[in-house]
Amino acid sequence: AVGNSVATPTTATDTAIVDLTAPDNTAIVTAVQILADANGVTPNEANGDGFINNSEYDNATVVAGNKVTEVLVTLADTVAEGDVVSYTINNGTAVEHSVTTAEAAAHAFTILDVQIPADGDTLTVNAAVIKDAVGNSVATPTTATDTAIVDLTAPNNQPVVDANTTTPTPDVLYTLDSSPVITGTVSQALAIGEVLQVTIGGATYELVPDATTLVWTLDTGTTNPITGSPTFTPLTSGNNSVVAKVIDQAGNSITDTTNDEVVVLAQVTN
Repeated sequence: AVGNSVATPTTATDTAIVDLTAPDNTAIVTAVQILADANGVTPNEANGDGFINNSEYDNATVVAGNKVTEVLVTLADTVAEGDVVSYTINNGTAVEHSVTTAEAAAHAFTILDVQIPADGDTLTVNAAVIKDAVGNSVATPTTATDTAIVDLTAPNNQPVVDANTTTPTPDVLYTLDSSPVITGTVSQALAIGEVLQVTIGGATYELVPDATTLVWTLDTGTTNPITGSPTFTPLTSGNNSVVAKVIDQAGNSITDTTNDEVVVLAQVTN
């Protein structure tokens, strides 16, 4: 009040940047991937085939007594630190995730410990960038989705390797031919999405059983193995095992229960 001056005034300041611009419309979630559905391990299964089969379920991590999976959320390179991604699990409560510096640089982040539902149920994950670091909203968010059906049940279709399909029990094939014709049956016609694969001599073949008789036939001397299979190696003298397997669209399988179904006899020369 008497006019004495402050030698070194202490100044308080506030600054606000005016940012009214919505996020770049290219700043989006480009993909969502349920990782339990990305480790194809069976012949009929591709990575990310839309199913979590019994093998994938068995390999999943257990947290608090539940099988869980990670979910990879891939971001466009225009997504910046602080942008907010909203995601839902099976259309539940939305979770908002603020993108970190490291995640923006990696163009991805991972959602941990997502519970895998029960056999027959579906896991669906949705994700979208909804606003930027200062809260400007995306007018029309672009949503990325991944879905996986949980299918843990093996096919109800028993394959059999049988040299004589007219008798009630499987018969061993005795032959002098190192590239023989092999036969067998399935217990019912293949369902939609099922395949029959037969492996012998290091090679795997895909066959279609007769729809009426349910008999399948493999001529190892003339039939081509499936793509990616090794070529057929002629059988050696003695016991040789055949593996017949029915595989469903999820990658679950049921295999024949016998061994040493082909016996190649030694050639006797005078």
